[in-house]
Formats: sequence, structure tokens, C-alpha cells
Amino acid sequence: MNNAADTQRPRIAWWSPWPPSYSGVAEYSRMLVAHLRRLAEVRVFVEDALAPRVVETFPDAPALPASAFQAEQQRSPFDVAVFHLGNQAGHAYMADALFSAPCRRVGVFHDGSLYHLYEGISRYRLIREIAAEEGWSAAWRAWKRLRQPGSDSYHHPLLRRAAGACDQIIVHSQHLAGRVRAAAPDRPIAVLPFGCETWLDDGGLLQRQARRIIGLPQDALIFGVFGHITAAKRVDQVIEAFVQADLPGAWLYVVGEVTGLATPSLRRWATDPALCTRHRIRFDARRRPAYLSWATAMHAVDAGVSLRFPTTGESSAVVSELLGMGKPCIVSDIGALAELPDDCTIKVPVDDQEIAALQAALRSLTTQPDRLAEMSRAARAYAQEHTWEAAAQAYLQVIRDVSPATSHVTNTCDKIRDN
Repeated sequence: MNNAADTQRPRIAWWSPWPPSYSGVAEYSRMLVAHLRRLAEVRVFVEDALAPRVVETFPDAPALPASAFQAEQQRSPFDVAVFHLGNQAGHAYMADALFSAPCRRVGVFHDGSLYHLYEGISRYRLIREIAAEEGWSAAWRAWKRLRQPGSDSYHHPLLRRAAGACDQIIVHSQHLAGRVRAAAPDRPIAVLPFGCETWLDDGGLLQRQARRIIGLPQDALIFGVFGHITAAKRVDQVIEAFVQADLPGAWLYVVGEVTGLATPSLRRWATDPALCTRHRIRFDARRRPAYLSWATAMHAVDAGVSLRFPTTGESSAVVSELLGMGKPCIVSDIGALAELPDDCTIKVPVDDQEIAALQAALRSLTTQPDRLAEMSRAARAYAQEHTWEAAAQAYLQVIRDVSPATSHVTNTCDKIRDN
């Protein structure tokens, strides 16, 4: 850094999706940067095409198009570039900068696979990345599988080159730390807490307002599923368990874009309002309505359901937000989710007992109000220990520890570009 003193404000290039992009990482960055800006000079670099919307929606955000990075770097060099890497096409725009940024590089791995990041550039780039990491025979097999339905990201995590380009790696779970360490054993890895926005217990005022805005029943117990809807989110299983449990007075609320990785049966649920209403299910799943923010949708529910299988080790920004609101969550007992405390989450297996365990969890929270209240208090206590302010302080310490006296790590793999 320009000055090793603790009072020096580092200059950070922050590469991340940003609202109004409908992404958990975008919301994560928005919350974290709001606190980090008090401690450092931050410039957020977003996808060029989305930059006007970001500036219009968040005029106070320190956001610039990615193409402005080199000019900003020349005007006033950055101490460090922080890249938020996820397994979605929304992160594709930052791939080349990760390998070429002329300053220290910190990679925040939100997923244990970057397959869809590279696919978001082009299928040609994806195949070349697979070839660079695993050889051309693996790339040829992957090319043939691209014509088949489903995702191949679990077979090709593509972590080694990206992790090798970083001077420091940040993850949010021991599970993901193990995955990244296996790919890049010589890179330092910091496991930092996932921040939570803490909300005071207002006696249900915000919940009642949110339900009035959305049009959900005030007297129901509502379970919520949030985020990009894919087969791995197990929403089909959540619906099956909810319908079979037949819980009078309970509703299931699903909010998020139904992606191409969703199952045909799930797309049927999402496009058949009459079917959903018969089973007390509400979808806002094609496109988030303009009036509906993440916070509004989450305030409307009593508890969340966030499942993953298979998993690449990702953490859940949705779960962190729900816990901060005092909403307990039903989660899969696998990966990063398994590391969450038991007093504010109910963990269900990912084996053939999943549906039965989901039914039991849904029934328990519906029929035992005392347990729901106790778990809600535990969720708020967890959030108080994992604030965004604490997360920003932890980030700053890691950034300061990326020593400028050490020569910059050079990625030994050939750079791959898609011009």
C-alpha cells in the first residue's frame, strides 16, 4: 500500500455485480461497500452495459463501467483490486481483468465453481478454460455434453487458474476453503464472516406492511424461497414437501428468476397461477416486479427455505439476510450451509429422506409457535455477531496484509482472452 500506517485509507478497485442486478452477490457487495467506504476509498467496477442503470438506481454508489478501470488506474493507482467471483454469467465481465490488473489482486470466491462465469463469456472461452486446466481430452468431452440439458459445472470447477492469479483469497466457509486450497495450495486463504444486516424486532410491523404491498394474507405463516431458481436449489422438492404436508394456514412464497437450469415441472408451477393458488403457493418468479425489493419480499415471510444439492460450496446471501431479519431458515445439511448454527436453522439431509425431513421441518415451524419465536431470537443474535461493520473490518485487515513489498504473483498459465 502507499503507506503502512493504520490510518492510511487504501484505494480499492471493487469488481462485483451490483443492484439492480438480481443477484445475492450484488446485494452482498452493496451492503459491504456501504461500510467499507468509511474505511477505504472504493471504486466499484460493473459491467459496461449495466453501468447506466446502476448509476440511475444508486446515484451515490461509487460505480464506474469496467472499461474505465485502466484510466482510473493511470489517474491514481489502486492498492488492490478485489474480484467477487461467482458461478454465474453476471461475473463474466471481470474475468480478463482478474488476470491482468496491475495491482494486488484479492479473489473473493462465492462459489466452488466458475464454470458459468466462463460460459457467460462464450462457449469457446469455456472450452479453452477447461483445456487449460484439465487438458484437451476433457475439453472435448465437455464440448459434447454442452448439447445436453443441465449443467456440467460440478465436473469442471475451473478454480486453479483464477485462484492462481490472486495474491490473497477470501471465502466464507471452511468447506469452500478446502475446495479452493485443493486447487491452489500455495495461495493464502482467509475465511471471513458473512455479514448480516440487523433489523430490530418491531413486533411484525414491517411484515404486515410487506404483505399488504405484495398481496399476501396477513394471518398466514409464510415460508419463503429466494434467488435464482435452478434445479440445484431444490425448489421442486420444497413444493412437493409443502403440498404433501398440507399445512392449513401456511403459504409458500417463491421469489426469483426461473433460469434455464430449472426443471420443466418447476416452470409449470411458475406459469400456472391457478395451480399455485389451489395449493397456497405464490410465485413472483418470471421477473421481479418493480415494486418488490429483496427486503420487502423477505420481510413478508416468517421463515426461509434455502436448499442446495449438488453444491459447489457456495454461501447464501439470502440466508444471511433472512437471519438478520429474525427469520429462521431450513437449509441443506451440506457444504457451507452445514456450518450454520443449529439454533436458528433446521438442517435437512440431501439423501432419500429429504422430502420427509422437509415436511417435518415445515410442520414443526407451522405448529410450534414457541419454537419459531425461539429460533427467531437466535437468528437475531447470530446477526448481531456477524454485522456488516465487522465484515468490513475483516476485509480491511486482509487487504492491509496483502504486502506491497512482495513482488506481485504472476500467473504461470497462459492468459486466455476472447476477443
